[in-house]
Amino acid sequence: MPDTLERLQQFVQRYIVDPGDEDEAMRNASTEGNFDGAAALIIPNDRLGPRERLDIYRDQYLARMEEALENDFPGVCHFVSHHTWHALVKGYVTVWPSCSYNLNHLSEHFVEYLSQAPGLHRLGFLTELARLEWALCEVFEEAVDPVLTPAEAAKIPPEAWATARLIPVSALRLVAFQYPVSEWLATIDDPDHNHPPTKRRSTWVVAVRHNFRMARYPLTRARYDLLKALVEGVPLADAMIRISRRKEVREGDVFAWFQEWVAAGMFSRVEVA
Repeated sequence: MPDTLERLQQFVQRYIVDPGDEDEAMRNASTEGNFDGAAALIIPNDRLGPRERLDIYRDQYLARMEEALENDFPGVCHFVSHHTWHALVKGYVTVWPSCSYNLNHLSEHFVEYLSQAPGLHRLGFLTELARLEWALCEVFEEAVDPVLTPAEAAKIPPEAWATARLIPVSALRLVAFQYPVSEWLATIDDPDHNHPPTKRRSTWVVAVRHNFRMARYPLTRARYDLLKALVEGVPLADAMIRISRRKEVREGDVFAWFQEWVAAGMFSRVEVA
């Protein structure tokens, strides 16, 4: 019988998360000699023996991991078959087991793992879909920052804007893709499965949380480049110069974009030199 609570906890954890079969998991969990069988720890009842009662928790571990990862990556789960998703989760938690009481950390390495997973159909598209979903997870979990309001922006003197730097809120992610993953993700609840094509096509997306609501917006390449420069701390005038000569950018576009971004809560404040 384990003589400390810590050793007991270590045994139970090792048995539950071990990727082998039950006998193999029991041997691996008992390697340090702190336990010699389920009977020494668990009292049987009229229906289940000690090992069977312990196996309930082992069986539920993977199911709980599947549920947690599906919550973070519903699009990936929807795209692959049930069998493939089960195998993908099992492989992932074997390499990256849950090491925290908080399952929010479970998904941190999923994109990396998925990008190298063998035998997956449309791996390039799937990896980018996972990148988008992980970006949304990060936005959801970020801190709540003060938000620049249109009224506050209007108070800044016109002559100060040229050298002004716009500070984005923490709950914002700007992402470029080689596939239309955001358009596809928007259709996963379509009962008729009317998904857009998954062929390679450059797309740009900004995701933001504002007033406790998640939103993501498609961007043109020009909008993406300008917003990316602003997010990176480039002064407004310099950022505008980068796109001013593009034929697709019309007079007045940048001002309209800026108004939309401020209204969407994408900036926390303005730093004026």
